[in-house]
Amino acid sequence: LKTVLTYWWTGIPSLHVNGAAYATDVAFAVATGMNMWVLRRELKLGVNWRDDIGRPLLASVVMGVAIFLTSSLMHRVIHSGRLAGLLVIAVGGLAYLAAIFLVGGVTEADLGLIPGVRPGWIAALRSRRLLRA
Repeated sequence: LKTVLTYWWTGIPSLHVNGAAYATDVAFAVATGMNMWVLRRELKLGVNWRDDIGRPLLASVVMGVAIFLTSSLMHRVIHSGRLAGLLVIAVGGLAYLAAIFLVGGVTEADLGLIPGVRPGWIAALRSRRLLRA
């Protein structure tokens, strides 16, 4: 699918190289849908739209806004395009990290799966009500 769409869409003059990016997006969306379909069919796992889609989507929107607001500023203030780009990416990452905790997108079980996360960190996040049970 990705190969066919890339070939087809990059040949459209108005899309050109962007057609490859759009084809990648479509291919990932189809793969995601197929994976979700198999998980539901074989393992009887459903999707909690609020927790599995809504919270990460909201955090992604916050990240996008943060990137949009800081990108032109960073490129005006910092004359190195690479350094400015790196700082914009860092701002976006920190915005997503803060937002995902603030919207309740992380559980104690999620953190328990990450090697090196200390119990004190989990306790501190729990005391600030930044973790869902």
